[in-house]
Amino acid sequence: MPFYSDKIRQEQIEQDFKFFPRLHRIYAARPNVTPIVLTTALGPHGRKTVWYQNPDNDEAVDGDAGIVPAPHPAPPVTPRPAPPPPAPRAFGADVTAAAVNREPVATTAAPPVTADQAPTSSKRGPKPSSVSREAIENARNNITKIPQKRSLVDTLVEMHEKTHARWDLEAREKNATRQRQLLLEEFKAQIWTRKEYRQRLEKIEREASGSTLKAASPPAKRQRSIPASPTSVNQFSSDWDEIESDSSQ
Repeated sequence: MPFYSDKIRQEQIEQDFKFFPRLHRIYAARPNVTPIVLTTALGPHGRKTVWYQNPDNDEAVDGDAGIVPAPHPAPPVTPRPAPPPPAPRAFGADVTAAAVNREPVATTAAPPVTADQAPTSSKRGPKPSSVSREAIENARNNITKIPQKRSLVDTLVEMHEKTHARWDLEAREKNATRQRQLLLEEFKAQIWTRKEYRQRLEKIEREASGSTLKAASPPAKRQRSIPASPTSVNQFSSDWDEIESDSSQ
């Protein structure tokens, strides 16, 4: 419906919106017929309806004759018993007789709280442990140290050592092959005899096999340095032919 100003006549409003008179009578003339309520969703206490504007039943509105308000029963009123009248006192009566003949009530006084017994805090103390001292000692003796995890630096160092060992092995194999070829050419040129050729070839093979085993063995763990012996165990003795040739020179 378009916007209308106050100057537009009511007939024009009714002509454009024919339900306006009826809605005006329902919502403006009789507000208690359709009170403002809010029904909540289903929860732990069930569905509830909240009345934000309670119906007003004090004044009867035209057209509300069919609405009968539900009476609210009033709670029963229990009459209070009247206090007993005071006993009449005679002149000169002994008022202290009742107090004298009454038995004394024993009252126990609480002992004074000293500074040591005063509570320092509201927290409870620790409960006594049910574990024996022997069990604690056994658990302490069975503690094992967790090995330290390998760091990124250790992994990189290990990779570098393996790569360097592989390169060293390849270089030694190439050197041994070149020495064999050179020794064979010298033997063909009759520089060495057959016996000398075999001795030198065996020496080259031993050196190549020793370097291969050394490169294939895993790297040893770091330990305290031990002074080396003056003579190496893996060192081979020189051939007699080489000693004789050196002495002749």
